[in-house]
Amino acid sequence: MKKNNIIAVLSVILVLIIIVLSYRIQSRRHISPTSQPTHTTSEVQSQRLRLGLNIPPGTALYAAAERFAQRVADDSHHSIQISVHPNQELGTDNQMLEMARRGELDLVLIPTAKFSTTIPAMQVLDLPFLFPSRQLLYQALDGQLGAMLLERLDNVGLKGLTFWENGFKQWTANRSLRTPEDFGGLKMRIMNSRILQNQFESLGASAIPIDFHTTRQALADRVVDGQENPLVAIVSMGFHEVQSHLTLSHHAYLGYVFAMSKSVFERLSTPHQQVVVTAARALTAWEREETQRYEATFLETIRSAGVQIHTLSDGERQRFQQALAHLPRKFERLVGPDVMAKVQQIIAQERLATANISPLIIGLDADLSSQSVQVGLAVKQGAELAIDDINQQGGVLGRPLLLMAKDHRGMPERGRDNLRAFADQANLVAIIGGKGSDVIRAELDLIQQLQVPYLIPWAAAAELVDNGQKPNFVFRASLNDRLVIPFLTDRAVVHGDRMTIVFENTAWGRNGKDLAQAHLSQIGQQPAHVVGFPTGTKDFQEVVAQIGASRANVVLLIAAPKSGKAFLKVLFQAVPTMPVIAHWGFIGDAFTTEESSLLAEKNVFFPQTIPLHAATPLWRQTLARYQHYFHTDTTALLHVSSGFAHAYDLLQLLAIAMREAGTTDRQAIRDALEHIKVYHGLVKNYANPFTAEQHDALSMEDYQLTRFLKDGAMPQKGLD
Repeated sequence: MKKNNIIAVLSVILVLIIIVLSYRIQSRRHISPTSQPTHTTSEVQSQRLRLGLNIPPGTALYAAAERFAQRVADDSHHSIQISVHPNQELGTDNQMLEMARRGELDLVLIPTAKFSTTIPAMQVLDLPFLFPSRQLLYQALDGQLGAMLLERLDNVGLKGLTFWENGFKQWTANRSLRTPEDFGGLKMRIMNSRILQNQFESLGASAIPIDFHTTRQALADRVVDGQENPLVAIVSMGFHEVQSHLTLSHHAYLGYVFAMSKSVFERLSTPHQQVVVTAARALTAWEREETQRYEATFLETIRSAGVQIHTLSDGERQRFQQALAHLPRKFERLVGPDVMAKVQQIIAQERLATANISPLIIGLDADLSSQSVQVGLAVKQGAELAIDDINQQGGVLGRPLLLMAKDHRGMPERGRDNLRAFADQANLVAIIGGKGSDVIRAELDLIQQLQVPYLIPWAAAAELVDNGQKPNFVFRASLNDRLVIPFLTDRAVVHGDRMTIVFENTAWGRNGKDLAQAHLSQIGQQPAHVVGFPTGTKDFQEVVAQIGASRANVVLLIAAPKSGKAFLKVLFQAVPTMPVIAHWGFIGDAFTTEESSLLAEKNVFFPQTIPLHAATPLWRQTLARYQHYFHTDTTALLHVSSGFAHAYDLLQLLAIAMREAGTTDRQAIRDALEHIKVYHGLVKNYANPFTAEQHDALSMEDYQLTRFLKDGAMPQKGLD
């Protein structure tokens, strides 16, 4: 009897175990195709998401959104349900964008132009006539360029999934638009974007921002005379019913950012995150093909309405391209030098593949996105302007020069990768660097291995040029720390007899500190105090306290931009009148108006090589060229003007050497650089700028001390 009871109990337990295991297996099957659940069944079943967009049904974008929702449901075994809300049901684009950032809306499809404030880099797609073909643009968006843009969404509370589209933009108006002159006096509706505003103003029209859903009435009431949009928008909003002319210009791309609220995305299980991302990207090609299929139908609808349709000829297109060619240069600072460099690289590769006369390539290896981006951009602009001047004179050896830029972000290994990529270019003749002695120091062995002339317009570490290599492929027109540190130390001694040396604890900072101490010893003095700090330091209270305890009356600062500015802020709170003699390493970043005004009131001095108070006619002429070529004033260039001028002069010196060598052989170009006799440049009149023993084109006589004024850095007379 007792034995039978025990058997009965064990049987019940066994049945319960089987039921529990079966339940768990079934639960796993309903989570996702990856079979790696992180939520219970009840949590998964409650996952309902909303997708908002501004486009109505009957469009490729809406059809793709519906297909996306269905695919996510299928791939998640219906544990994720997405409702699609078209036609601004949930709010305007700006409202939906903010809702998604706050986690109040799950998914959005927003035009790239609507990110003009939050993510200016997205405006690169608004630049007219930028990409030569639709296919090249798709390759860019699906590759590194698209990844760069989507990555920026992380900073504004969004998770970038992919780029969909509404197609290429076309112009409509009540008159024919075949030439730039046809836009004269027109009022054109735009989305709120500086680039779009400048596009139409460059053509002689007025640009008026108007919400998309009120544009048709504005056109009907003649509040505006025309607008730009893809064919789907023109038809779906009835613009063709109130406009008489359509120009098929295909001048710019109306991309849509497919994004998810970052907070919502992070709440999903890893398998569900993969389902959403995979579905969005898998449908990208289909959405684009569907857009083009719809366009043929839309075009017939427009033609049937009696609208006169004109397709730009190659010649007409070229005239518009010439009229608007300055816009990428004008807005490079806004969009981001790293983004523009990537676009230019993509276009350059296409040009190299199709050019009748293959250009000679100059590689630019610089920081275009991190602490020293302002120096990187100044160097890039100096090189570009020099190349444009050289090409206008027929190029070199009958071939044009072409700048191809890569961003090393201040990271040595990225710099080495950039050099290897440049070396794969068959027509590479030289590389120009940027700021960052530590990066170039790590590249030296590779430079010698590749045997490519390497030009330095900013980095100042002495050993970059005095590197012991024979033959030496590194040439510089910039400061040399072996000279500038004594120069700065002497100026600091003039300001006070108790000097504190403050340095960033990097190889460059330690080297500068050692040079300053050695020079003080040579002139029979010692610093009152020496203090270093690690890169990334945010709290400088202890450093400033040590300066106070040393009773210092002058500071010699050797620091990078971010840490240098943070140190000065704390220092001047404690000792507002302390003189600071700073290595120019700390000015590689942009200064806000507030920072410039603050420093203008303080005794902060740093070295430069451009004598603005006694500028030469060539310098004034080049600044005028700068304003015309980049369609901007020189304010942002002021405190990094030496980097611009050094790059310009180095490219001109390179062109001279190439002509003297009579060949594109890099060894021969290197040798010819050592034998240049004379060049009248921006910084100085160079006589034998390089020799076999000396690869520094500037000397201590070319240095001067400058300070900030409220409009930037300007030379201060009387300090030498």
